[in-house]
Amino acid sequence: MGFELPDGSVRSPDVAWVRRERLARLTADQKRRFLPLCPDFVIELCSPSDPLAAVQISGGQVLPGFVLRLTAIWEPPL
Repeated sequence: MGFELPDGSVRSPDVAWVRRERLARLTADQKRRFLPLCPDFVIELCSPSDPLAAVQISGGQVLPGFVLRLTAIWEPPL
C-alpha cells in the first residue's frame, strides 16, 4: 500500500494508518491504487545507523497511548 501525496510524490511507509471516515470518502477505484491522501500516522523502521532519539515515535494525538516496542524482536537471542 502506498500514498500519493498532494505534491505528487508517492510514499510507501512500513506501517500506515488512515482514519476510517477519510477512507470512506474514496472511491473503489481510488482504493485499488496508491491512496490519494496523506496517512494520519506512519511508522518507518530505522536502520542501525539512525540515531534512536531521532526516530522514537508515539501515537501522539492521533493514536493516544500507542507505542510500538520492538526491543524483543531486535535483541539478539541469549
